[in-house]
This record gives sequence, structure tokens and C-alpha cells, in this order.
Amino acid sequence: MYDLYLASFHPNENGGRTLFSTTNPTTTESPQIVDNGGPNGNDSTWVLGENYVVFEKLLPDANGEITINMVGDWTTDSTKRFYLSGFQLTKSTIPTVASFPDPGE
Repeated sequence: MYDLYLASFHPNENGGRTLFSTTNPTTTESPQIVDNGGPNGNDSTWVLGENYVVFEKLLPDANGEITINMVGDWTTDSTKRFYLSGFQLTKSTIPTVASFPDPGE
């Protein structure tokens, strides 16, 4: 399982939103929205939902692939552009669970 961080910043004066979704099973709802703030928006401090999203516990498909879909929200951006500024893929942390617990001991 993997956690995927996707960053997006839109320099357009009107901002514009980027919608991310995945076809892989995950514990995170899809789609997720990056609400890009335009030139006065936040492009230097990481704020969830403002300039990045996270898909937690993604599972690769049978071919070992993770598929991400990215589209612009044309209702908030007349330029019809959207940006992927960066991404980070890390292994998910899995909590340690006892294999054979025996409360009687």
C-alpha cells in the first residue's frame, strides 16, 4: 500500500480548481480537489486541499500500476488549464498487530 501526495498550483488570476481521482482502491474518497488560489494564492506553504491532496493506502492493480486522473474545473477557470506541480509516493505505514495474542498469559 502507498500514500500519494499530489501538488497543484494554478498561476491564473482567477485561480481554478484541479480535481484528482484514482481507479485504485484507497481509504481516501475520490475525487479530491485542490482549490488553487491564483497569483495571490498559497504556493509556498503546504495546505491540504489548497495546494495538495493525499490519497492514502492506494493499492496497485494486478499490473502493479496506480492510475490517477487529473482534470481542471472549467467552472472556476476559463483558461482551461491545470497543473501538476509535484508528487510524492511513499509506502503506507501499517500498524503493528500481534500475530497470535494470548490474553491468558
